[in-house]
Amino acid sequence: GQIEELVIKLGLNRPIIVQYSDWLGGILRGDWGTSLAIGQPVLDLTLTALARSAVLAAVALILVTIVAIPLGVLAADRQGRPTDVAVSVGSYVGVSLPEFVTATLLLVIFTRPELGLFPAGGYVSIAEGGVAAFLSHLVLPAVTSQAAVASPPGRRTTSTTRRASASCTVPRWTRSPVVTIVT
Repeated sequence: GQIEELVIKLGLNRPIIVQYSDWLGGILRGDWGTSLAIGQPVLDLTLTALARSAVLAAVALILVTIVAIPLGVLAADRQGRPTDVAVSVGSYVGVSLPEFVTATLLLVIFTRPELGLFPAGGYVSIAEGGVAAFLSHLVLPAVTSQAAVASPPGRRTTSTTRRASASCTVPRWTRSPVVTIVT
């Protein structure tokens, strides 16, 4: 029947070493085959996914820089106060929750139809939908990625700023973390 035809068409009836050598030769030549699910070349699909992942990683890195460093300095400046505690708790929660839990929570909260803030999935390029549509599809995945990664740099910034501030000879009431870091 259909299964036997597919086995012959895909060459699965040949010895495994022959199948492997054909596959490896194809990989080395840039022929990664065709997706059975959607009928497109696997190499094209992989390169598209890789480019999208690189954009997501870059946006998450920018978010980490924008969020973690200022929050770390703020927590250091407000040591022992509610701001410090909130930043520390947020840091622990961000690093403790698995990304799939963070992603699910963000989806449940921010993609509800009554809010209409973000789409639940998909990808829209800038050329297809403009900058606003592109960013709206990128926000939740980028926030999910940065939530787990922002904690270590934020905590390092806090501890470094506290050490630098403690070693400063200027009276505490005149010290600023920004000035301490620069000097």
